[in-house]
Amino acid sequence: WELEQSIPSYLASVAVSTYATVEWEYEGMEATIPVQAGVKAIDSNKLKDSFIHLNDAMEAFENGYGPYRWDRVGYVAVPFSGGAMEHACNIAYPNFAIDGSLNWESLMAHELAHSWWGNLVTCSEASEMWLNEGWASFSEFLFTEHVYGTAAYREAIDATHLEVIRYGYAYDGNVFEPLAGVTHDNTYGYTTYTRGALTIHNLRGYMGDDLFFECISSFLDTYAFQPVTSEQFRDHLSSCSGTDMTPFFDGWIFNAGTPAFEFQSNGLSDVTNVRNVCIQQKLNAAPAYFGNVPLEISFVNDRGHTTHVERVVADGPLSNFSLLLPEDVESAYTYMIIDRENKIADAVTADERSLTATGNYTLDYALMDIEVNALNSDTDWLRIEHYWVGADGKVVPESGLHLHNQRYWRVMGGFNGEQTTATIRFNGTLNTSGGYLDNAFINNSDDSLVLLYRADPQDDWMLYTHYELDPWGNKTDKRGEFEMSQLLPGEYAFGIYDHSIPDAVPDLNDCIYTNIEQGYLLENWSVFPNPGNDALFVEGPATSAATLLRIIDITGAILLQQDWLGKTRIDISELPEGNYIVCLSDGKEQLLAAQKVLIIR
Repeated sequence: WELEQSIPSYLASVAVSTYATVEWEYEGMEATIPVQAGVKAIDSNKLKDSFIHLNDAMEAFENGYGPYRWDRVGYVAVPFSGGAMEHACNIAYPNFAIDGSLNWESLMAHELAHSWWGNLVTCSEASEMWLNEGWASFSEFLFTEHVYGTAAYREAIDATHLEVIRYGYAYDGNVFEPLAGVTHDNTYGYTTYTRGALTIHNLRGYMGDDLFFECISSFLDTYAFQPVTSEQFRDHLSSCSGTDMTPFFDGWIFNAGTPAFEFQSNGLSDVTNVRNVCIQQKLNAAPAYFGNVPLEISFVNDRGHTTHVERVVADGPLSNFSLLLPEDVESAYTYMIIDRENKIADAVTADERSLTATGNYTLDYALMDIEVNALNSDTDWLRIEHYWVGADGKVVPESGLHLHNQRYWRVMGGFNGEQTTATIRFNGTLNTSGGYLDNAFINNSDDSLVLLYRADPQDDWMLYTHYELDPWGNKTDKRGEFEMSQLLPGEYAFGIYDHSIPDAVPDLNDCIYTNIEQGYLLENWSVFPNPGNDALFVEGPATSAATLLRIIDITGAILLQQDWLGKTRIDISELPEGNYIVCLSDGKEQLLAAQKVLIIR
């Protein structure tokens, strides 16, 4: 045997044993490729059964990544206690996985995928290991999709998504790691393999299938038999796709953490069939906002049918869109859903169910159990989203009450909420069998917890009235559940009474401000000149309700604040050029009026 291709030295191997050779041929994209597997003679038939989908894996990877570049596909059975090793054309494969079943076929596919990722192109150094192992792990999903279909791919993605967002950092020693630049201790850790695979799924969602597979194949062709870096990969994808991939790599590859996207405002405009939408981005363990994130907004009726889809690009903390809807859509939908197909696995996991019978339903991705006692129709629809980011605060804070800073829920659907009960559990333990949910949040006795509700993101939170708290007999172990006698559409969040923490400040809906096109709410008030230069004048009728005047930027940050006296001059000479909003509020910081202004010089 002679290996014609150049490889890194760690991929060279020789395996010696009393092997029997199981062999066949695969008709590849460019050549007929021999397949040879060395195995104990007694296990020959088991290997044939366990490797029945090897040709399917080859087809999936050649279709996705380009032609197989090696002179044979080779596996050798070895007495490993776990894992395998992707030696070029001579994959060391554990005896225990050759058992005649398909239980380990994802391992077979993973190691074969290294013939493209790791062997054909190789990470330039250990800290770039995601280019080897993340891609081989993603290839397991691709293999599943090719053999078992799109639904199986989605199921595998959803399960991995939940595990990554809930336990990923715990598996890597309670450290949030970036993919590129991963530390030595976690070179072969959970981030590299599993978060790497999920991030590549997100890359697919960013680019779309056509560009994704075209540019991946051309990258492998351009850098065949060479070491590669994440920067080279980024630059090639940018050049190939015609889209700057820097924001994707900055957010998902070079930094840790995950974004979540939620609707904060979705009001109608003065123009027929135009829907003004404001999407807020929140962060889970990420150092900065993600940029240029493509999102699908699905318009869905209360039976769960998508009537229309709009595609937008979210950027930064707040993104505003004016969506022109087809005439037949405005009256044909009840809900808007961001990324219903989970093409971008962010910090939101969700369950959707078509309810065809009464009974109990376990919603693993929503972290909620429900019991349906009556239906509205033959088939009711339900979707529950679990957000792995902090809930908004109260607009009018209550002394001592704090909302959860790591998670909350959104419930929607045409189901019978008054005849549906639900159970939400809290768990502040630090174990990967149900914990890692509420440890940092619960710093008081469990009976200090409450359940809060709001029907719409523009409403303030209120105490939910249809629940009982069950601390499971122990008020100090951070474990228990909320038992809800009704599950109404809207949003839910845990709150806790803890006077040892400074009281929360008012949490105003920034999207109300940034979505302003003209004067808002209060009549007979004006802001001029607009555009402004060094000063703005605000005039309007003096009212006891209006007390506070503010200028905020497009992120919602308060830049200037002063009392409102009915006619006020605002010095804007120190503000840079750009768009701002002048806001007038009452003593409880309730928005009374707002006006967009432009500063130019």
